[in-house]
Amino acid sequence: MKRTFPLIITAVSGFILIAAFFIPFAQTFGEIAAIWFDLLAAIAFILGGGNLLKQHLKKVSDRKKGWAFSVIVVVSFLVTLFFGLTKWGTTPLGKTEFLGESFVEYPIDELPITSIPGTIPPRGDGEPLPASVRRQISQDGENIVFRGWMTGSQLEDLFKYQDDLKWRATAEALHEASQPPKELKGSLTYHADQGALSFKGTMSPEQEAAFRKLLGDVPLAKSAVDQLASASRAEHSVEVPLIPAGFKIPESHQNRVSLSGQTLTTVGPIDTGLRNQMSSAWTNPKHLRMYSLEEGQQLLAEIEDEQRGGPLSDEQRSEFNKKLNSLVVPAEVFIMQLNAAGVAKPGEKTYRDLYKEYQGGKRFLEREIPPTEPDIELNAAQEALATRFVKDSSYSVEQFKTDLQNAGPTNEAILDQVDNFVRSLPEEGTFLKELCLVLSTRNGAVRPDMLTTEQRQFLTRRYRIEYAWQQAIGELAIKAHVTKYPMSASYEENGSPFWWLYFYVFQPLLTTTFAVLAFYVASAAFRAFRAKNIEATLLLGTAFIILLRPTFLGAIYNWGITAVGLQNYLGLDSLTLFIMGTMTTAGNRAIMIGIALGIASTSLKVLLGIDRSYLGSSDE
Repeated sequence: MKRTFPLIITAVSGFILIAAFFIPFAQTFGEIAAIWFDLLAAIAFILGGGNLLKQHLKKVSDRKKGWAFSVIVVVSFLVTLFFGLTKWGTTPLGKTEFLGESFVEYPIDELPITSIPGTIPPRGDGEPLPASVRRQISQDGENIVFRGWMTGSQLEDLFKYQDDLKWRATAEALHEASQPPKELKGSLTYHADQGALSFKGTMSPEQEAAFRKLLGDVPLAKSAVDQLASASRAEHSVEVPLIPAGFKIPESHQNRVSLSGQTLTTVGPIDTGLRNQMSSAWTNPKHLRMYSLEEGQQLLAEIEDEQRGGPLSDEQRSEFNKKLNSLVVPAEVFIMQLNAAGVAKPGEKTYRDLYKEYQGGKRFLEREIPPTEPDIELNAAQEALATRFVKDSSYSVEQFKTDLQNAGPTNEAILDQVDNFVRSLPEEGTFLKELCLVLSTRNGAVRPDMLTTEQRQFLTRRYRIEYAWQQAIGELAIKAHVTKYPMSASYEENGSPFWWLYFYVFQPLLTTTFAVLAFYVASAAFRAFRAKNIEATLLLGTAFIILLRPTFLGAIYNWGITAVGLQNYLGLDSLTLFIMGTMTTAGNRAIMIGIALGIASTSLKVLLGIDRSYLGSSDE
C-alpha cells in the first residue's frame, strides 16, 4: 500500500493537469493541483533544509574530514534563512500600509449593529459574499445586519456581488444607515481583516466624546477610545535644515502642525494628502506661466554676472532661449480648459430612486439626471483676460479670478480649473534646476565645467531648499507612521541585509566558482577537440570560430578581412551568425523533438504505473 497510494496520487494529478491544459472547463482543477504542488514543494524545502542541517551538524560533531566547511555551510544557511524570513532591514510596501491612521485591536462582535429590512440574495454561481464585507454582514430573519460602518469600497463590492436593482437599492440603504456620526464620518473605520478600529488624523475632544457615546460605556470600549485618542495625538518632530521662504501653515491645520525655529512638529499620523500639502502646497512655490522678454534678460544677466563666472557661450545662449520658450502655453488651450469646466455636469439618481420608479410601473429607467444649470462659455472679454493671464506673469491668480467674474458668468468649476492650471505649471526651482542641466550638457553628455560652481549654485539654490524640505517632510511622515505590516517588504530590497549577502557574498563566490570551472572546461575541450575524424574536425573548427570571435585576435582577423572586402563572407560575425542561426538551430530542433518524445513516453509510463522508479524501486 505504501507504493500504491503514491502511484494513484501521481496518476490522478498527472491526468488532471493534462485535462486542465486541453479542456477549458477543467482549468480550475489544474489550478487547485498546482496549489497542492506548491504546498508539497514547500514541505519538501523544509525537509531538505532540515536534512542539510542534520548531515552537516553530524559531520561537525564527528569531526570528520572537511568538518570546517560544514560549519561554514550551516552558518551561511542559518544567516541567510534569518534575513530572508524576518526581512530585517527592509521597508514595508506602501500599498499594504494604512497611512495616516491609528489602530487598536477590537473584536467585531462588540461593534454597533445596523439592521434594515431585506434579504441577501444568493448568487446563481454559488459565489459567497465579497470578502471585504463577509465578516460584518449577515442575515437575521427578515433583516440584514451590518456590524460597524460600511465604507464606499465595501458598497461597491456589494454592487458587484449581485447585478439586481432591488439588491443595489437595499445595499445603498444599508450603507447610508451604517454610517458613524457626522463628527466621525471620514475618520472612523473598522478593518475586519485586521480586527482593528482605525482613526484617521488627530482626534478632537468633540470626536472623542462622539466616539465614546457610539461604542458605549463598557471597559473594552473605554480602553479602545483611550488608546486611539492617545495614538492620534502623539507628537513627532524633525529638524528642518532649510525652510522655504513661502512656507505658511494654513489656519485649518495650525492645531496639528507647528514650526518653532528649525523644528517642525506634527500631532498624529500623516496621510499622503497632508504630506503632499506640507511638502509642496504650503511652501507656496512660484509656478511659471512664462518668462517675459525683460524677465528672461534679467535671469540671463544674473547667470552671467561677473562674480558668478561671466558670459555664456553662443551655444548655451541658444539652449537658454529654447528652454525659456518651452514654458509658453498657448492661450487657446487654457481657454478650452475653462470652457470644458463650464459645461454643466449631469446628476445621478440613487438606486433607491430607480427602484421606486420601477415599483411605480416605469420600465425604461435612466439613472442620469439632466443638468439644471446651463453651460457657461467664456465671452470675448473673458477670453482676452485669459490670454493676458497666460502671457503676463505679473497678473496674479486672485486678480484674474476677480476680473473673470466681473467680465461675465462663471461657476466654481471654472475657478477651480484656474487653480488646477496653475498647479500644472512647472515650479520655478525645478525649472531652474533643469535649466542648469541644459546649460551643462554638450552632445548629450553632462559637462559640469561648462558652468562655474557659483552659476550652478545660483540655478539650483531654490531646488536644493525644496528638496531638503521634502526630505524632512518624508522623514517626519515616517516617524509619525505606525507600521502595520513590517514583513510586507521584499527581502530582495536594495540595501537590505539579504540583498547585501546575495550581491556581496553569494554572487562573488558564484562568479569565482564559474571562473574556476572555465579553466576546467578549457582543459576538457583541449582533450576532447582532437581531429581524429571528420566529425571531430568539424567540431574543432566551429568551436575555434565561436571562441575566437570575442578575442583580440578575432578583432585583428576581422580588420584584415574587412580590408579586402570579404567581411560578409569570411568575417567572424557572419560565420558565427551562420553557425548559430542555421547549423546549431537545426541540431537543437532535432534534439528538442527527441526530448519531447522522451518526455511524452516517460510521462505515460509513469501515469500508467509502468515506470515506478520514483518510488525507490521498479519492483512491486
